[in-house]
Amino acid sequence: REHVFDFDGTERYLMSRLDWDIDPMPFCGIKVDLDVFKHLELKADGRIGYTGRCGQMQDYDWMGSDKTKNTHYSWHENYLENYVAFSTQIGWKIKLKEGALLTPSLMIRGENFYFSGWNGYSQYAWDNKVEYWHEDLLKKDMTGNVISYRQNRFFGDVGWNLSVPVTSHFMFSYSFFLGIYHYITGHDFHNLREDEFLDVIYGYGLSEVIFDMNLTYKINKNNMFDFKIAMQEVPLFIGDTYQKKFDRNWSDGDMFKNGGGASSTIYSLGVNYTLKF
Repeated sequence: REHVFDFDGTERYLMSRLDWDIDPMPFCGIKVDLDVFKHLELKADGRIGYTGRCGQMQDYDWMGSDKTKNTHYSWHENYLENYVAFSTQIGWKIKLKEGALLTPSLMIRGENFYFSGWNGYSQYAWDNKVEYWHEDLLKKDMTGNVISYRQNRFFGDVGWNLSVPVTSHFMFSYSFFLGIYHYITGHDFHNLREDEFLDVIYGYGLSEVIFDMNLTYKINKNNMFDFKIAMQEVPLFIGDTYQKKFDRNWSDGDMFKNGGGASSTIYSLGVNYTLKF
């Protein structure tokens, strides 16, 4: 989700929200795990996602005197133009009873999303000479690339991985990480009116929650399959927003303190093949 805030002199309120809803999409990647000395573990992985139609984008605005009622609404086809992710980890392995292994870890990870909203329609209350939106308002068709959004985000996380052997061939593992630092930029292009927005959001504290569960089937000591389910939650963070026209420089634009925000929830399922050297 992409958020836009305004300040009326006494309090900040939500002025606009763009929901980039993503249908389930396939992605592929590669992961490298290295055991260094007896206890030190290093990990790195990278992923790229499928590009194409992947859901819908809905845009809501609250610009009337009653901030609980939205005034504008638009709907568009959501296209994923790019998705790239990476992470690196360093951990310290601690052997527990009956073959279990606990690995406290530090992780740095990053992601790049690039969405485009194509075609669709708008329902603007003011165009219909009423104060607030309702679903029966006249729909105005929109064509082409109406809006695009790029987001880059980086996190510093702390957490652990717990692995427990179930049988000689199956192992269950559980990972849990909490973000302690975040740096997010959101770049928004409103193509029809040629407005460009840049949100810069960073800080320390609880930045994200990640957990995943894996069931590993060991064919032999060098070949394994993993079945994985994971969830990533990034709460709403707020930062400064910069605005300009397409044909102007950022130095000629405007800055809005604490004017932009971002949040997301992502679920993933995966099947991995592991070759161990």
